[in-house]
Amino acid sequence: QFLMDNQAYLFVNEVEELSVVLNETAVLMNQKVPQSQYVVQKEAIAQVYENLQTIVAERKVEEAKNIDLAKTTLYAEMQIFEATDLNKYTIQSKNEYYEAYVMAEAIYYKSNATIDELRTARINLKNAKKALILAPVVPEAVSDLKAEILDYKTVKLSWSAVDHATSYEVYRKGYKDTSQFTLVATINGTSYHSSSLMTGKTYSYYVVAKNEAGAAE
Repeated sequence: QFLMDNQAYLFVNEVEELSVVLNETAVLMNQKVPQSQYVVQKEAIAQVYENLQTIVAERKVEEAKNIDLAKTTLYAEMQIFEATDLNKYTIQSKNEYYEAYVMAEAIYYKSNATIDELRTARINLKNAKKALILAPVVPEAVSDLKAEILDYKTVKLSWSAVDHATSYEVYRKGYKDTSQFTLVATINGTSYHSSSLMTGKTYSYYVVAKNEAGAAE
């Protein structure tokens, strides 16, 4: 009676195991229980066994549907991986995402994969996608450098902000050394005042956008 009252909470494998136990019990009763008691008990056991077999069949159908659904959602997550451009992410994060995909693929094609395995594979793959870290992109070159004379010894340089740039290096040549450019400042903004210039001398400038990935060419 306890089994029948709690059958809704039993997993398929548990029901199958109980069915085996009931069969074995019937055999033992046939050997040891007096005939007068056996007939009644046998009928009761047979009824419980029949009910359990029905539950097994229903649960297997339900489990198959759940497994199909779990495989479908896992496959959808795998498709997202295949459509993702991994080149723009850091090596470590994309490697972790790839490893999660390989594991998910193995579970997906595993013939006897359980619902828990399928769900865990999908969750791990989804979390690895969320954990992807964009790799720094080398900024483009500064293309609109402007110079404005403020007074006889000061020039203001200005330019438009460059995407992904975190700092700018200002180079200058002229006066004492006209053969090569020298780094005169590293700044975070988009303007620079070059002062203490010599009257009548020619100066040249260029600005390089930079970030942790490198400097613009």
